[in-house]
Amino acid sequence: MGTLLVVNVALTVLACFLFWWRQRMKNFEQAIQVVTEAYRKGEYESGLQLAEKLKRARSTPPVYWLFRGRMLYQLGQLKEAEYCLRRSSSMETEPRRQAPAREALGKVLMEQKQYDEAIANFEACMEACPASGSGHRALAEAWLRKGIRAGDALGSARLAVKIARTERARTRYTQSLNLAEALATLAWAVAAHSSDAAEVERLLEEAFPLCGDEYRQIRAHLHCMAAAAYSALGTAGGRERSADHLQQAAAADPQGTYGRRAAALLEAAV
Repeated sequence: MGTLLVVNVALTVLACFLFWWRQRMKNFEQAIQVVTEAYRKGEYESGLQLAEKLKRARSTPPVYWLFRGRMLYQLGQLKEAEYCLRRSSSMETEPRRQAPAREALGKVLMEQKQYDEAIANFEACMEACPASGSGHRALAEAWLRKGIRAGDALGSARLAVKIARTERARTRYTQSLNLAEALATLAWAVAAHSSDAAEVERLLEEAFPLCGDEYRQIRAHLHCMAAAAYSALGTAGGRERSADHLQQAAAADPQGTYGRRAAALLEAAV
């Protein structure tokens, strides 16, 4: 009788623990969705506050540092963003799980013109996630922004597009967003390498319908790369279209990195 009572008590405790654990994980996943939604909408300040709910009583998970780093990057607080993303990456032991933080870190470093280390992070992403084209795309952008190796940038961008067309992303829409960024990067690379205006136009016409207005930072990023592509063509019409895309980037995500960059370029051109 005593043994049966002990077993029943143990089973009850185990059931309660499992219920508590499932509820905790459900709440954590919901918190991630809320933070992701704030990021998507370009609400970076409120996103920072919402990310605090990802903390746990006894530990701070890597995803907290990842989201905090991404928000800070968009707000232009690059040194703090760098710190957060290095923390996130260092807390993961598997290279594949490190890849999102390392890609985000590479973007922060690229914004600070630390191109060599940025490229090293993008190459690490490519090695860890060969089925993803995001590292190839980011590498192409790094070379284009640095103004070197246009041929290599073209090759990397083409590979990014090829992978994005067939990769198995979390959702079909995520795949569309990845493809949109890859196509816009390829348009810039084509303009820088060969000044093929017709090909630039074709690539951008395919890219923009893949990304809705609700993803503000991606939409602004597409416009910034389109502006760079038209500027690289070096024609009067290209410069006019470049300015138009910068205006759209500034309007799409005024608080984010790409919106602010576009606004600064427009102001400098006055």
